[in-house]
Amino acid sequence: MKETAVFVYGTLRRGGSNHYLLSNCTFIGHARTKKRYLMRASSIPFVSDAQEVSIIHGEVYLLNDEKMKVLDRLESYYPHSPETSWYEREEVEVVLNHTERSCQAQMYFNRKENMAPIYASGDFFNSEDRSHKEKSMYYFAYGSNKNPNRMRTERGICFSERSLAVLKGYRRVFNKRSSCGKTAYANIEVSESESVEGVLYQVPLSAMNLLDGYEGAPHHYLRKQKFVETEGHRVLAEVYLAHPDWIQEGLKPSKEYLAHCNYGL
Repeated sequence: MKETAVFVYGTLRRGGSNHYLLSNCTFIGHARTKKRYLMRASSIPFVSDAQEVSIIHGEVYLLNDEKMKVLDRLESYYPHSPETSWYEREEVEVVLNHTERSCQAQMYFNRKENMAPIYASGDFFNSEDRSHKEKSMYYFAYGSNKNPNRMRTERGICFSERSLAVLKGYRRVFNKRSSCGKTAYANIEVSESESVEGVLYQVPLSAMNLLDGYEGAPHHYLRKQKFVETEGHRVLAEVYLAHPDWIQEGLKPSKEYLAHCNYGL
């Protein structure tokens, strides 16, 4: 009998409310996607390729044709009527955690839901992402923190929303001297006719203390509030500007740092 490898990342995982549907299926192992995707979640997760935010964590199972039909019904996926489907099913490359080997598996995508909070970890069972009830604020990143992996993995900051935004009346420059004095970091300066494109994050209030530490505020950078425009409306966001004592012209950013700064959605 034909069997299909399926990568599950939500309630079908062990410990999830729908895992019983896979009780008689062969468990291949814990796995993660090769590519980065965007996970939003409420009581259930929704993964799309709208942004490259995080690797998705889950499990791989082998399912026969009858079980595949059961999962398709659960996910409201109708192969012959994609316009009425809630989820879509596609083949993706995943990495098995116990062997570090890649394999192909079917995965369900939802490209219609865009209102639920982002799960920046890519793990539906992550406790930090589930604590989105904490009061939040907006942070506008124009430098290396535009990279969501840097925010989540290196900074340890959980964010519930991420979108493109524009700060008008400023321009981005690289004149913030690094601690070693040999390279430059990003900064913004007033320029009435120009604007700065960046990424707007919605983060917990407590996350700003972490960011202050990484940005060296208030000694290296000063944190200010500025209005930015995103998706047709204005938002008051936290923005870091270089402290005057650390501004130096003529320095250049490293290639690695610049790559983070040029990260888009």
